[in-house]
Amino acid sequence: MSNVYEIITHNTKKHMKLNSAYIGHLSVSSKQNYIVYGSVRGLVSEHRSKSGAERSAAKDHTGCSSLGGGAYSGVSVYQWTDGGWAKS
Repeated sequence: MSNVYEIITHNTKKHMKLNSAYIGHLSVSSKQNYIVYGSVRGLVSEHRSKSGAERSAAKDHTGCSSLGGGAYSGVSVYQWTDGGWAKS
């Protein structure tokens, strides 16, 4: 399901598509085409590029593992497709 929202900035109107679909049992929405999402931490970040999402996921993995005590990130990069969010 995609929705279009009207955003007014500096007296100009922009129509932004909101990508919204389920990942597992949770509805996840973003205005970007790439997200970093995990079942434990939920939506971590949103990105216009796959490389940006991959950098964010790597940073999250490193940050969580540095906490010790068995902490883990569990996030993946997802890309918006016509059918919804798909692991990238």
